[in-house]
Amino acid sequence: MTQQKVLEIKNLNVGYETYRGVTDVIHHLDMEVIKKEKIGVIGESGCGKTTTMKTINRILPNNAVIKGGQVKFNGKNVLDMKKKELMKLRRKNVSMIPQDPTASLNPLFKVKTQMKDILKYSKEYDEEIDYKAKSIELFESVALSDPERVYDSYPFQLSGGMRQRVCIAMSLATPKDLLIADEPTSNLDVTIQNQVLNLIGNLLEERDLSAILVSQALGTVKKFVDKIYVIYAGTVIEIAKTDKLFSDPIHPYTIGLLEATPKLTGGGFSAGIAGQTPDYIDPPSGCRFRPRCPQYSDKCKNERPKLIEVEKDHYVACWGN
Repeated sequence: MTQQKVLEIKNLNVGYETYRGVTDVIHHLDMEVIKKEKIGVIGESGCGKTTTMKTINRILPNNAVIKGGQVKFNGKNVLDMKKKELMKLRRKNVSMIPQDPTASLNPLFKVKTQMKDILKYSKEYDEEIDYKAKSIELFESVALSDPERVYDSYPFQLSGGMRQRVCIAMSLATPKDLLIADEPTSNLDVTIQNQVLNLIGNLLEERDLSAILVSQALGTVKKFVDKIYVIYAGTVIEIAKTDKLFSDPIHPYTIGLLEATPKLTGGGFSAGIAGQTPDYIDPPSGCRFRPRCPQYSDKCKNERPKLIEVEKDHYVACWGN
């Protein structure tokens, strides 16, 4: 039985116009999400995770350049959609929990105004809907304390954690096919990061949504996703079921990420991964991880490795494996 693909990204290439030229950030990237599947996308800061997620919803900044590829949502290429189709996609099909809730909420309007706009223009509800009652219901579903006060507040009157919960409530205000959580705890205090992650995990389970959880930390996604995509410099370098990736990582970059993850058992500090992500104006030829790889060969310099299935449902892009 063929599984239904909610999202399918093929050979995506995206860059940005800069004073030095056009960068090459997303490089021949492939990804897919099956209906009701939860996937994690991990990698260092600057590896192209957020650019990929913004491309799905076509909300890239003006200096972005989509050089090629396809982003198919339920079989339709998002990159070919007209404005009316894109608005429908954003309202009804794909929602996104942002990395920075402060930048995502309009500081000039109270939360109630912004909630009303989302509920009204989603076209999911009757004109006679009680917007306040529906908003309070959504706030309670994301464990917001004192929802009546939140409803009547400006964003700046709320804490970071409360603003993030408001954004989560907004993203779940209407039925969606795919939820994207783009590092939803990166701007929160450590004490409430786990609360927010558990909240998102519970909501995903209750609503049986397809979802993409983006993070720099492997431990963050381990509890909530079925499969993990590891991205380095705009390229997917390993894909595996969550348990398999943690128990048997293969790509040198994935191994390095795991070793750099702090452990509750202690054992000293990891040396981390030597070097840094490449200059996207002039990225390395062949394998982009080559300059930082402890076991590269001449083939790595001359030819880009493609994802190969090394065992069932475990794919790696590395000439050494």
